[in-house]
Amino acid sequence: MNRSFSFILILFLTIAAHIGAAGQEAAPGCPKLEVVGPAGRVAPGDAAVFTVNVLDIEGLSYKWEVSHGVIESATSVSIVVRTSEADDGVELRARVTVSGFPGGCKSTVEKSVPVHREGPPPELDRYKQLSRSEELGRLDSIVRKLKEHDSERVLYFGLGKNPGETETQREKRIDAIRTSLSEKGISNSDLVFFNLMHGETVVWAVPVPQLRKEDAPSDPAARQIECPRITATGPGGIVEPGGVAEFTAAIDGNVPEGIKLKWTVTDGTIIEGEEDYTLRVLTPKNEYRIAATLRVEGLDKRCANRATEVHQFWNEPEAILLEEFSASVSEIPRDELKRAVDEHREYPTNQIFIIEYFPVSTSEFSINEKIRRMKDYMSRELEFDTRSVTIVIAELDEPLTKIFRIPPGADDPTP
Repeated sequence: MNRSFSFILILFLTIAAHIGAAGQEAAPGCPKLEVVGPAGRVAPGDAAVFTVNVLDIEGLSYKWEVSHGVIESATSVSIVVRTSEADDGVELRARVTVSGFPGGCKSTVEKSVPVHREGPPPELDRYKQLSRSEELGRLDSIVRKLKEHDSERVLYFGLGKNPGETETQREKRIDAIRTSLSEKGISNSDLVFFNLMHGETVVWAVPVPQLRKEDAPSDPAARQIECPRITATGPGGIVEPGGVAEFTAAIDGNVPEGIKLKWTVTDGTIIEGEEDYTLRVLTPKNEYRIAATLRVEGLDKRCANRATEVHQFWNEPEAILLEEFSASVSEIPRDELKRAVDEHREYPTNQIFIIEYFPVSTSEFSINEKIRRMKDYMSRELEFDTRSVTIVIAELDEPLTKIFRIPPGADDPTP
């Protein structure tokens, strides 16, 4: 057989491991998923859109279920649920099970939204990708529409992701909006930002929680209760994975004596302030999305008693170079392979991708023998399943090895 390095021979040892046991809610190492649903209420008879924030990985399967209404249309990651008039007063729950992740992961997440005749909050604006100046230029109209409402309202910004937008760029985008709105008289405590999976940005005017009619005093002359305003504020900038994120509580207005504070978080580890006005959370070592919820005990039952602030760090997935070194064709890089295996055990949903460069004069036997010995070392001595490894062979003047970790959704490196 004539060997030529005019092409690259790719040896796929595996791309994914076998599917996990049936019925498993979430295998260790599974990505943390979240279902994003409508902001505020949904009116009976209206449609509600739910989306799961999973990366686009080939081979995943999705199973959606809803507690009420009918699934009117669906894609793999999103559904449209049509409610009925009979659904007034219920909690509409959308539940999705995503399976087929590398390593046999299967995750189930859900989102609930109230169905009520008052309907969803009014939409003030909706737009696709704009430049920074164009986006800020729309804020005057948004503020004007906000002031047309009689009741006190909070601006909810569902930010659509612009193509190629990094997390740092998004943080700067949010800071620019906050600063501009502050100059227009909108307090930071009256702003809520969260991410939408589609490309459109949507702005809502959400009413501040008030007394429901059925909770009002029966005596018309009775004085209405004055509820305090609760807000939770997150870090002002980016907190790198493994750093400490600080959340702050503010309770303004008619605050009764003897209240107690209680923080909970959806990710990370609370290290200080669980029952205080300042909460400190140790963030995970990789991408994260922390929803910190403050609950205030001791308020009148008719008052809103909680607030939530979300802070996240999410990079576009890309290959991560772990090792780059030169070794003879006959040498097995034991230390480097061990470090790569240790890295994979910390990130079990990732793949190991190795590029082995050989001089053109290397015999086919020598190439195959080195690959065989590398696999044998990883399998026997490191007790590692080599089906989670891809090895690529390419030509170079001198021997060279590159070892990468490939997160789900990232492209393989090009030799």
